[in-house]
Amino acid sequence: MRRGIEDFMPDTNAACNTLYYEEKFKNLDDKLDGYSKRLCTLQDDLTELDKSFSVYMEGTNLTLERLINLPENIEKLTVSCKEMRCSMENLHHGLDDTNSKLSAVQNDIVKIDEEGKFNIRLWLKNNWVSILLALSALAATGAAVLK
Repeated sequence: MRRGIEDFMPDTNAACNTLYYEEKFKNLDDKLDGYSKRLCTLQDDLTELDKSFSVYMEGTNLTLERLINLPENIEKLTVSCKEMRCSMENLHHGLDDTNSKLSAVQNDIVKIDEEGKFNIRLWLKNNWVSILLALSALAATGAAVLK
């Protein structure tokens, strides 16, 4: 293989190519830095999302635990309401009995109050014979004493 003079002379084209490729590498390096920064930002965002998701999942799990116990709690509440209803009905019947007894006592008090009052007309009506006899005896005694 025969070599020519061109093989020994510096290639001006090669020097341009080197500058061209150095610039390309610099541009690629800048792009890689940009991508690296974007990747760091995305990693930070993913970390934030992971934290938010963890908090969300904790709240969701707590809600699910409460919802799992909901039918049992509703059944307990239903039983309690039925028991309270029975208690209220018993209390109502007790109050009805108490009201009837209270009415009877009130009627007795009214009778005793009426009987305790002194009604002169009623007394005179019931005892007019005795009063007449007593007045006659008093008049006879008064007449005998005056004579």
